[in-house]
Amino acid sequence: MRILLVDDDRNSRDSVADFLRKLGYQVDEHENGYKALRSFFIHNYQMVLTDIRMPNMNGIELLKAISASPYGNNVDVVLFTGYGELETAIQALRLGAFDYLLKPLDVKELAKVTEKIAERRKKLHDKINIILLHKNSIFAEGLKYVFTRTSNLNFIGEGESFRGVIPSLKSQRVDILLVDLDHSDYQQEDIVSLKAKFPKLNIVFLYSNQELITENIKKCASVFISKEREGREIIYLLEKLAKGEDISNYFPTDMLSQTVEILEQLTCREYEVLRLLGEGLTNKEIAESLYVSHSTVRTYVSNILQKLNVTNRAAAAAFAVKYLK
Repeated sequence: MRILLVDDDRNSRDSVADFLRKLGYQVDEHENGYKALRSFFIHNYQMVLTDIRMPNMNGIELLKAISASPYGNNVDVVLFTGYGELETAIQALRLGAFDYLLKPLDVKELAKVTEKIAERRKKLHDKINIILLHKNSIFAEGLKYVFTRTSNLNFIGEGESFRGVIPSLKSQRVDILLVDLDHSDYQQEDIVSLKAKFPKLNIVFLYSNQELITENIKKCASVFISKEREGREIIYLLEKLAKGEDISNYFPTDMLSQTVEILEQLTCREYEVLRLLGEGLTNKEIAESLYVSHSTVRTYVSNILQKLNVTNRAAAAAFAVKYLK
């Protein structure tokens, strides 16, 4: 299990990280919420362990940003806090935190909650068996490589036709049939026939050209996923689908187009303020950087929150971290 540890107290952070590594966990350390959030969007974490009281982005704001992301349901957040912050910790539980620990940390309690999360995630992430249907496309080969680096996705075979994968479907449990729609000349009657023989099979079509999505294909597909998605986003959706969850509304429009539309609403100065929010700057620091007043920055931030349709600067910072490279 990979853990993201966030604490501005270096001695405390190093001590906790060493303890967790001795238990066999992989630990990445950061001293503030903004750096941790950047790391969160790059790597696959199963647990986030964060202090509540930190400068700039505190633990509660980090929790909100993680929860608002597409991967929020795929990670457990544990906060640690002093006795005087119990009300804040309880608020964190209401916001979706898995648990909280009191400082100074009791290593037995830390080990217990970490083990509980590891066991929970092990049960949640049983192997998902996937067969890939493609015509040797470069995209499909890249996706196969991603699968080999993901512990809970089990790539068990591939084929070039629907008829060709029937023996595999009969001989073993297949959770998802992943079809590269762009590089194919599949017969639509074969798709309909396959769905009739295996009605519970999740058939997922990956596409870049929407014109290839016919009415017959729509009837057979569990879901369509645009190739504009990042590999991690595709994996996230496949995991959700395998668990029986409805993912049709997770990404209702193409994420890239949606992001461009949002950014086009921003003025040049608002764009610059958003970028600085993503770097973890306070309103005062942004004002000094742009040579404007503190009240002007507050107005910019308010406009940005409205245009991004988010309620707090932590969510805006999360957006900036993910999309403003």
